[in-house]
Amino acid sequence: MLSHEKENPMEQHTPEYLRRTLAHNRALMDDIISSGMSRYYNTEIVDAACEAIEAELGV
Repeated sequence: MLSHEKENPMEQHTPEYLRRTLAHNRALMDDIISSGMSRYYNTEIVDAACEAIEAELGV
């Protein structure tokens, strides 16, 4: 690979790392929603990240 080429970041992560990250993101969403402060956070980004991880894991 040439120095200016970027690797796909998802190829670098193990399934275990992805599962931990998914659990962390879900807990973050739960905390944001339960706090009643969701209007101050861009939860669409966290939700999209969860969906991308689920797709990568085949969940």
